[in-house]
Parts: sequence; structure tokens; C-alpha cells
Amino acid sequence: MSSPHPLPYEHWLELALARRDQDKALNIADRIRRHRFYATQPLGGRLLALRWILEAPAESLSQHAVSQRQELMVRYPKYDDLSRRAGEVRAKVVGLPVAPANEAEGKQQQDLLAELGKVSAAQEAMLQIMSLERVPTELAFPPLRETKEIQQQLPEGTLVFTYLATSRNVYGFALSRDRYGYFKLPQPAKVKADVTELLRQMGHTDRSQAVGADDLTANGWHAAAQRLVKQLTDNAKPDEWTKYREIVIVPDGVLWYLPFESLPVPASSGGSIPLLMHVPIRYAPTLALAVPDQRGVRPAPRTAVVAGKLLPREDEAFTKASLEAIVAASGEAVVLRKELPASSSVLAATLDRFIVLADGDDTDKAPLAWSPLVVDGGKVGSTLGDWLQLPFGGAEQVVLPGFHTPAESGLKKGGTGEEVFLAVCGLMGSGCRTVLLSRWRVGGQTSIDLVREFVQELPHESAANAWRRSVQLAADRPLDPAVEGRLRVTHSTDGLKADHPFFWSGYLLADRGQLPAKEDDKLEEKAKVAGGK
Repeated sequence: MSSPHPLPYEHWLELALARRDQDKALNIADRIRRHRFYATQPLGGRLLALRWILEAPAESLSQHAVSQRQELMVRYPKYDDLSRRAGEVRAKVVGLPVAPANEAEGKQQQDLLAELGKVSAAQEAMLQIMSLERVPTELAFPPLRETKEIQQQLPEGTLVFTYLATSRNVYGFALSRDRYGYFKLPQPAKVKADVTELLRQMGHTDRSQAVGADDLTANGWHAAAQRLVKQLTDNAKPDEWTKYREIVIVPDGVLWYLPFESLPVPASSGGSIPLLMHVPIRYAPTLALAVPDQRGVRPAPRTAVVAGKLLPREDEAFTKASLEAIVAASGEAVVLRKELPASSSVLAATLDRFIVLADGDDTDKAPLAWSPLVVDGGKVGSTLGDWLQLPFGGAEQVVLPGFHTPAESGLKKGGTGEEVFLAVCGLMGSGCRTVLLSRWRVGGQTSIDLVREFVQELPHESAANAWRRSVQLAADRPLDPAVEGRLRVTHSTDGLKADHPFFWSGYLLADRGQLPAKEDDKLEEKAKVAGGK
């Protein structure tokens, strides 16, 4: 389990395709993605499997995994006691306000979080022992599902494009509720060249360089985009796009850097429009993570907003106004600045949503060594690797508009896409179901508008629909050079709108397709809160 062995998996995939066993090929492709993720985990994912089986909500596990949990709790009664105590402490923390109103509540919150950290550390110590004993554990995350089971869970009108880059080829699969097929990209090297050209023609040459009006009015990226949409959809016919209400992308390799949202598809009025303006889009790190699990959705998420600057040149007045706007749209929220009441890996288990309005300048570190909240970077318990440890259950929604990838420099320094895959998979492995991160950091008023509208609409719409709506609204607004740090001010910027994909297509929404809480669920939640009070 601890030794990477990608080539045998590739040979297995090629054999399945040669035999035209597409069901098996899709299953193997997901196994390959899981294997890449496990290669970054201690003991090849063994510890992660134990955490999920023992602590994940039963609704997100198979019946076999639930049975294994029951057996493990009987076999290790001390762990069972620790698990119960951790649940009790967490419930007390969640019963307190997100932002304590007085010093006594604040002290109580800190004490409870400290105890939760100690109990979780004791659990982790026991997991180390369990992992080396002859204890069977299902590899519960990322889940593995049969193709037909995934198809049954796909919403009507959803089309999934899933890609896999091997050492020799790039394969594409198209999957809907009632059919699927596969194709091999004829020129995989050309795909990378076209992705690079598209990014550079959009204005991506440096992570902080401003774009001018000429960049925003030029359409040099269109030619590369048109070539890409043909290759990546196996020359889909124009009328195919009218059949679907949602597109899900499972990228691989450099395709993690490609803004599929900007690819042109036929418009009903003639010409073409960006794909996102035609249909909602979301991403998934594996095919099985493209469908929802059975966990419920909190109608009023407990939110933490990390205060900071997305761009160094932002002035204090803009930063303050941006923070106030996001907090106002987030419901029950607390603002995190420099000192956290506990390590973010512990704090994440008691909150439902994080919105990080800060530049994540450490995202180029080792795959799981960067700090999602930025504010506690370099401290114990701050890294994504720490988030994967107990206590289980990180925030369900994480918004990172200051994330960096090689896309922002037009892939001048290379890039395999693996760091994006591992970031998304790692966050989902900690319990997250919705991740919004930036391939390139834009900052400015447009970024704030996009995030504000997104989080405001999430309680009422699916994440994909909420994001599409926020982009449609933001793209129709005029650009104000005074509050757009990445816009070069010239006389020709007057009257420009934020409809150029530079401003909105760099955001990648990874989501499991969970629908928002229903009205009766909201009433039930309110009744529980009232009863608790």
C-alpha cells in the first residue's frame, strides 16, 4: 500500500479498454486516482481509512464499513470511550455561539477546543497501533463505486466528462444517467500546448502582473479554446449541448488548469457563448465523488471568515469594506484575524464553512503541507495534512479565492495538475463537500462580488447553480480600475465589463452535487435549536 506502482494500473486499464469493457475501465480509472492520493498518505491511506470508518457519518459509508466500525469499537473499547468523549466535547462547542458574546463564553470555548485537541491526539495514537495490526478496513475515501451505481445517482440532465492522463495517452469518458462512452485524445501533446496558449492569450504571464484593456478586448484565446473543446468532447455535435442541465468535469493532468467554463459552445441566437453561461459546471477529483452522499445539509452554516488581503496593493478601506460585505452575506459568522482559539485542524471540526480572504502564498509547498486558512501558516495543526487527522469532519464548504497554481504564469514553470487534485481531494478527505478555489488570483471588487453572491445563494441553490448565478451577475458589472488591482488603468478601460474570462473563469468549483436543505428540513432545524434553548 505504501509503494506507488502506477504502471501496473495503466496496463490494467489498457487491457480493459482493449476488451471494450468500459465499465471496468471507468472503475480502474478511479482506482488510479485513488492510488495517487494514497501515495501521499501515511501507510498508503491505511490511517485515513481507519479515520473514515471510525468517525465519518454513517450515511457516507457503505454497509460493510459500518459493520467494520462496530467490530472495531468492540475490539478497542478504550478508543470507543475516546470517540464518545470527543463527540460530547464537540457538541458543547457547537452549542456555543460562533463568536462568543462575552469573556466567560470565550474562555469556555477555548477550554473545550483544547480538550477536543487532546482527546483527538489520544485517538490518533491509538490509530497508529490499530493500523499495524491485522484489522480489516475498507478504503472508504475516496469511495469506489460501480459505473451503474454512479449513473443511478446522477441527476437527470447531468453529463460527466472524466479524463485520465497515463504515461502514453489521455483518455476521455462521457457519462450520463442512461449512456456512456469513451474516446482517446488524438493529440495529447497538442492539448497541453493549447492550454498553455489559451492561458497566455488571456493575459497570464505572471501571478501579479496587471492586464490592460487590449488584453481584455483581444480574442486571441478563442482559437485555442475552439480546438480544445473539439478534442475534449470528441467533436460533440452542436445540438448535444441543449440536452443537458449540468456539466461535471473530472480533470487530470494539465486539464486541472484549463478553465472549462470559458470554452465556447453554440448559442441559440447564433455564434458562441462560454460553456458556463450555457449550463452550470462543477468539478470532482474522482468519478465517485461527482455524486452526493447521504449526509444532511445544515440550513444555517456556522461560518468563519479569514480577514486579510488578496492583493498586497489593496488599501485598508477596500479590505475593510470587502470583509464587511462577505460577513453580511454569510449569516452566522466569526472573523478570524491573527490568533485562533485553537489550531485550525481542530477548529475546522466545529465549523461548517470557511471563507479565506487572504493570499494563500504557500500553496506551492508539498501537496499537503500548505495551510488552508493562511492566518496560522507555519503553526502546528495548520496544514492540510493536519486537517486529515482527527477530529474528523472539517468544514463542509471552503472558499479560497487566493489559491495559486501554475496557470497564473501560463505554465512557464511547468505543472502537472497534481497539486490541485491533491488539494481538492485532501479537503474532501477532511469532510468537505464544496470547494471553491482559484487557479489564478484576481482579487479586487470582482472577486469580492463573486464570493459574496456565491455564499449568499448557497442556502437556496445547488453549488453549481449558485456559482453560475454569481458569475452572470458579476460579468455584467462595469469594471472600476480603482478597485481592480489586476487591471492596468488606461483611457481605454472606460466602459469595460467583467465579462472577460480572466476575471471569472479562474475559479474551480469542486462539489459533490448536494442539493440545499429543503424548507421542512429548515423548520426541523429551527425546532431543534428552539428546543435546545
